[in-house]
Amino acid sequence: MKPWGAVAALLTILIAVLWEVKTMRTGRAEFKEKFFKENAGADTAGIPLLLLLALAAYESGDGTGAIAQRTNNIFSITSGKNWKGPILKASTGYTFRVYPSWRAATADFVALLVGWPSNYGRALAAGQAGDLEAFAKALQAATAIPVKCPMPRNSWRAPALIKI
Repeated sequence: MKPWGAVAALLTILIAVLWEVKTMRTGRAEFKEKFFKENAGADTAGIPLLLLLALAAYESGDGTGAIAQRTNNIFSITSGKNWKGPILKASTGYTFRVYPSWRAATADFVALLVGWPSNYGRALAAGQAGDLEAFAKALQAATAIPVKCPMPRNSWRAPALIKI
């Protein structure tokens, strides 16, 4: 099993979250400030930090979700068989990766995208180009590939992202 499969499920919600980032609901400003501070100068493989922020905000409930609070896993990446680091077993039965910081979580998320070009290459290229619609569609196509991945795949996410 390749742990990269988790990336597609997470990235497909990205555009929908961009709208929420603009609205800056309570707690969002603090989350945004911490995210940018921790990831200043980080290698994002050319993916704009704003896109990563949006996804992290959605997945972690602006950093207030239980998984994010206990693990710094702001992208909700499950552990999978290849993960060698610490894990947290949730009441749902999923096991989540544990990170020492948000920066480490962001670096791992980007590494998952970059590390599986056969599946995420088109999505990565679109994200690097800032083409959000192509990014969402490519991620949706990547999650449709019959691969065992550590995250549930949601077919509704890409259309929701493109509407924003």
